[in-house]
Amino acid sequence: MGTREQILEAVRTSKREFVQLPEIPNFEGAPQDLSEKFESALKRLAGVVVHNPPKDFDQFLRESFPAAKTICSTAPEVQGNLRVDDIGEWSNASKIDATIVRSPLGVAETGSVNTIGFLAHDIVILLDPNDIVPDLHVAYRQSAFPRQGICRTHRDLSARPTSAERPYIQHKES
Repeated sequence: MGTREQILEAVRTSKREFVQLPEIPNFEGAPQDLSEKFESALKRLAGVVVHNPPKDFDQFLRESFPAAKTICSTAPEVQGNLRVDDIGEWSNASKIDATIVRSPLGVAETGSVNTIGFLAHDIVILLDPNDIVPDLHVAYRQSAFPRQGICRTHRDLSARPTSAERPYIQHKES
């Protein structure tokens, strides 16, 4: 039996005792305006919040991202000129200039969002202000996390070389 097989056999026959993980306490602080805190955190990441949905979203995209030729939208209410289903191979995603996604939640303390839409140079994230939670402790308790096969919060915008190329968070009217 080779080393690999020995390791796998040891794992299979291991009889580890189940250990219950400790409960995470609720770190709830004083009530605060989560939208304002989220926007402040997002601004530190060079992000922009659009409070009032534009009447003409296509015009908003053209004005906000004038160099964008290929726009891919996963949000049903916004039509891009490339559908995710038409991408085929993942390497084709490199042609996407701007992506529009809907995030099921935002985290106020970090300005992060829960989405897998980071395929493009620029991103527009549609987020309902009612879906902003105070911190990551609360975010991990949200149903949006277990429903998704891969679930991460994103806030690293270091790939954005200039302040003109930044994510936009579109607050949906509630």
